[in-house]
Amino acid sequence: MAIVTTFEAAKQLFLEAVNEPAFSTNNAIIKSGPTKAYLQLRIANLMRRDVISLDAAAVASVEGNVTLDTLEQAVEVATGAPVTPNRVTYAALAFAIPVRLLTSFGSKGFLVGAPGGSGATQIADADITLQYRFSAADPWKLLTRSTKLDEITAIQFALAIDDQIGNVSVPNLYIVVEQN
Repeated sequence: MAIVTTFEAAKQLFLEAVNEPAFSTNNAIIKSGPTKAYLQLRIANLMRRDVISLDAAAVASVEGNVTLDTLEQAVEVATGAPVTPNRVTYAALAFAIPVRLLTSFGSKGFLVGAPGGSGATQIADADITLQYRFSAADPWKLLTRSTKLDEITAIQFALAIDDQIGNVSVPNLYIVVEQN
């Protein structure tokens, strides 16, 4: 007996929907052979793993000496020790299909990318800590390489940033998820 994962079951449902005669008949775009074949190919090649970008566009709020430059698509941290700790809170994520967070990528459980369009020096990896929670009512928890998160349908990330002695830019962060 084969074990069908949620991901494989979802792929099968998508394929059945596209192949359903009533679906094709009622949808002029799907009726065309090339479009239907293209959809079938795309569904067959759906990625089981995906990379989620935590960049300037994903920022929900900033605190402390952190500023969001929407024009340059950059998150920057100014020099000094603010009254409120430096923090970037990203928009909450929701998944239609439960996912597993793969924290074995990167030295801290996530991948560090480029700092957006900022001209400032990129912050040192040692000065940032990624946290997560499942809902606004939950406390923040530290994300590390040993964190095990499975069957996630909703999650929110925040970046705690140490005080800086020079102006720096926060890099884009990348989280790897895998559909169950």
